[in-house]
Amino acid sequence: MVAKDLDLAAAPAIGVDHLTDQLKRLYAIAENKSGELGEWDAEALRLEFGELVDLGFRLDLHLEPFGFTMSELDDLLIEQAVNEDESETTAFLPPLTREGDL
Repeated sequence: MVAKDLDLAAAPAIGVDHLTDQLKRLYAIAENKSGELGEWDAEALRLEFGELVDLGFRLDLHLEPFGFTMSELDDLLIEQAVNEDESETTAFLPPLTREGDL
């Protein structure tokens, strides 16, 4: 639509028909990561990665080629809940392994 608005005859595009739905979602995240000038919506990113994990996608196997390190993933997925009464911090990280993984 932007190319039409600019009266361009052609516009560069990347085909993603060969990717699974999960890899398309991860590609979209990685494409945004490449624009380091922007800021992430940490909660939206946490939800997206969490859903991929819930779908059985192995982020630990596929994440680094997309510009994220495991430590960044850990920082993002670890939810810290502060108990106001006791001032304790607890952490939760969704499992990255499933029954039958070796």
